[in-house]
Amino acid sequence: IEGGRVVLIDLVAAGQWARAEEVGATCLEMARQNRGSELVRHQLLADLGVLAANRGDLETARRYAGEVTAWAGPRSLDLHLALTRRIAVRVALAEADYEAAFQAATLVNPAGHFPSHIIAVAEDMLDLVEAALLSGHREQARAHAEEAVHLNLAEVSPRVAALTLAISAMTAPDAEADELYQSAVNHPGIAEFPFDHARILLAQGMWLRRGLRHTDARAVLQVAADGFDRLSARPW
Repeated sequence: IEGGRVVLIDLVAAGQWARAEEVGATCLEMARQNRGSELVRHQLLADLGVLAANRGDLETARRYAGEVTAWAGPRSLDLHLALTRRIAVRVALAEADYEAAFQAATLVNPAGHFPSHIIAVAEDMLDLVEAALLSGHREQARAHAEEAVHLNLAEVSPRVAALTLAISAMTAPDAEADELYQSAVNHPGIAEFPFDHARILLAQGMWLRRGLRHTDARAVLQVAADGFDRLSARPW
């Protein structure tokens, strides 16, 4: 079951979401049939809840989050509860409730601070900065990006390096943003993460549109939209 969960996480990252759901369903059935599997079963529910939110199946996302919270809360299982908070962030983003997304994101990871015990920085840094910017918390977004650079999080992995460039671009002055966006979009570390890649393109396209570069914006936003369509990431 644990091995299946690793495969599920990898498939989600790689954009093979339908296959990830199939693997998740198989693992959940295995957990149901085997006593002593409640811990990993609720991890699976949380993982699938994040995926459901990404796809716009918000009813399922909320149901899974509620079930995990009800089980993990009394047991003080912080890993599980952090995953339910990530579900809350993605649900709020899917509903364009950006203030709620920001508040939920800061429960996972305070703005401008990366707690040493949270190792999955790649999963939350883009969420927080996107939610902060879209809800008017620009200073908090900038502080988060600056702290990521200060801590040299780019050394964690190629994916985190690309995401650090992305959040730096999103919070940079216009004179610096263009080069940072291009570096993030073209970074080899993001090539195998299509959801991340499309979200960075979306942010770039929005920035281009705000700068009245409408032709460039349309081209970038079309590529982002095509990426989201391939994933069935409907809210995005």
